[in-house]
Order: sequence, then C-alpha cells, then structure tokens
Amino acid sequence: MRSRHIIMALAAVLSLLALAVGLAWWTTGLPGKTLPDIRLQTLSGAPAALHDFKGRPVVLNLWATWCGPCQREMPLLQASQAANPDIHFVFVNHKEAPDVVRNWLAAEGLQLGNVVLDREAELIHETGSRGLPTTIFLDAGIRVREMRLGELSAQSLSASLKLLRRYTGTTPDKD
Repeated sequence: MRSRHIIMALAAVLSLLALAVGLAWWTTGLPGKTLPDIRLQTLSGAPAALHDFKGRPVVLNLWATWCGPCQREMPLLQASQAANPDIHFVFVNHKEAPDVVRNWLAAEGLQLGNVVLDREAELIHETGSRGLPTTIFLDAGIRVREMRLGELSAQSLSASLKLLRRYTGTTPDKD
C-alpha cells in the first residue's frame, strides 16, 4: 500500500514538472522571435498585415466577442490605447465575422483603433497561444518581447508597457 502512495506521488510530481517545462518552453520560446507577416483583414474587408505596424512598439490582443475575460479587459485596453499614442494597439479578433465584431463593439460602446480579423486563426497558431485572451508585446521590429495569457489587470498591463518601452527605448508622449 505504501509503495502505491509513493508511485502516485511520484506520478503527480512528474506531471507537475512536465507542465512547468511545457509552460516555460511556451513563454520563453517566443521572446526575441520575429513574427511572420501574417495576413489579416480590417472590419471593412480590406487586407491588413502584421508588418503594417512595424516601426513602433505593438500590443497585439487576441480576443473574441464570446470570451468573458476578453470582454472584461477591453475597456482597460481602450483607455490604454488612448493614453499611449506611441504604441500601436492591435485588436486581433479570433475567427469571427466582421458583422459580429462590429455589432459587439457598438453594443459595448467601444471605439478601438486597429481592429482586425484573423479568420484563419494564423496568429494564435503561430504564437502557440493556448487560449483567449492572449496579449503579445512586440518591439518596433515585430519581435516578441512578452506574451501574457489571460485577462490583463491595470498593473500587469502597465508593467508590460514599461518593459516594452525598455526594449524599444521609447517614452510616452507628454502634453
């Protein structure tokens, strides 16, 4: 009986170790990687590309209208987009139709710049994201500097923007 408990405990420890290694690989495998020029689409149907935003730091937010945490963080991201004109905020909707996205944004009273559609889920696959929302912080060369899975808080967003500015050598515009 005692050996059974030891085997179960060992299996649990090995499972946790495998999870930790996988998570470490996922979070450390991307920093420094330049994302490919993924083709996206604007809400009006015009083509857009990830590299259209090259030249300034970028905050990519992968989201969907049906995602509760995505919904909750949108007002924070809208305010941050307005407060940080030196950074491109790009809202990449995951696999939804333009009308669905447009209607949801209007119903929520959100006015976001740079809302694009990833109808083929290329970005989520390219980054290896495991869920929504995922926020990816890119330097001006479209290199990944940080990736966060889950809902952002004001504190976590602020810390990530500070880190992003350190990588890019930018400071916020002052009035």
